[in-house]
Amino acid sequence: MNEKRMEIARRFAACPKWVWLRGMSVRSGDHPCERWLFDGEAWVSDEGDTYRLPDLCAPASLIMAVANGPDLDDDLTRLGVLAVVRRAWGHLACVESPAVSGLLRLSTDPAPWRVHFRGGIAVGDTEEDALLSALKSAS
Repeated sequence: MNEKRMEIARRFAACPKWVWLRGMSVRSGDHPCERWLFDGEAWVSDEGDTYRLPDLCAPASLIMAVANGPDLDDDLTRLGVLAVVRRAWGHLACVESPAVSGLLRLSTDPAPWRVHFRGGIAVGDTEEDALLSALKSAS
């Protein structure tokens, strides 16, 4: 992930309404090839090592990866982020992309991403920015 995405991921994990869902993954900053997948109860490495946090025997790379937030380069994890936002708003949240906005408004201006939720709209330059704003609003 680039620096901007890494910062957004850390901010997701710091939100009070943040939860880890089955299928979400994290990557170790020290070892970007090291991926951990959450199975709903524990973190499982690509090699099959399993740890439930907090676990004093868990490798530091896993603890740091979880603290750094979700792997926003992973498609299924990004879907999980959307699910977290929807849960936070009682499943009443939907994402509007710039392409859809442009078609609906017949505008050529690049519109920011929007997340519509009960009582408001969260906006961002990227989908992750808008989802983070919506999750923070729910907290």
